[in-house]
Amino acid sequence: MKITRISLIRKQGKDSGFRANETHHGVTAEMAALAPGTVQLYSLAWNHKLTKYVKDGQLQKAMQLFQQMQREETPPDRFTFVPVIRACAGLGRLEEGRSVHVQII
Repeated sequence: MKITRISLIRKQGKDSGFRANETHHGVTAEMAALAPGTVQLYSLAWNHKLTKYVKDGQLQKAMQLFQQMQREETPPDRFTFVPVIRACAGLGRLEEGRSVHVQII
């Protein structure tokens, strides 16, 4: 069996204790166990929650969620970084902002 990034993401979702109709930081269990080929939809759920936290002024929660994404090796996309950079700026976290910038590049 070939191990792909998608299969690892699916495994991580199952290993993290997701169950049907439960949420994990607002990411539904269904999104965590998506079929292969739907990584973009999985990222969309994370990105939606990140954006909501930033819009609601919950910058610390946004950063915690981004750190969780990194721990779970969820691949960020171009839409992930916009709210994260805004959260870094709002919190005055220059070094974290630089680190995110490096990831963007």
